[in-house]
Amino acid sequence: LLALASAGDIMLAVCMKEAAGFNEERFAMMAFLVAGVITFFIILAFEHASLFIGWFLHTAFQYIGVQIVAVLRYGDEIDALGTLASLCTLVGILLLIAEQEMYLNAHAAPSQMCCVGDQVRQQYQVRCKIIRSSSRQQKLAAAAKAAF
Repeated sequence: LLALASAGDIMLAVCMKEAAGFNEERFAMMAFLVAGVITFFIILAFEHASLFIGWFLHTAFQYIGVQIVAVLRYGDEIDALGTLASLCTLVGILLLIAEQEMYLNAHAAPSQMCCVGDQVRQQYQVRCKIIRSSSRQQKLAAAAKAAF
């Protein structure tokens, strides 16, 4: 899902460039549609993945993809600084993946890992239970006051 979101971001960049500031309606409408689809895929991806590494990977893939499309489709040239930036981005991606793998292997068995979405859902359910129980207690206290 993260790869689809990254590919969608690259497509969005192309659509926005082709839209030329809303002068080309077809590309402008495609940009709006692609932006909505990207948002959907990002939400799904981060529901089941760690935001810590996922967002970095998404941004890095988007950056490199847009650079590749700019060179292949629009004939842009990449200077030495752009090449260095791309190489640093690739090295950063590899380091993040390696670090995440080492962390997961060192600290948790796969069966014990919990994704961020599950943690948020559990916290929400606990809060709802607390709110319900405190609301019941308030109703009981009001009923007790009314009885006396």
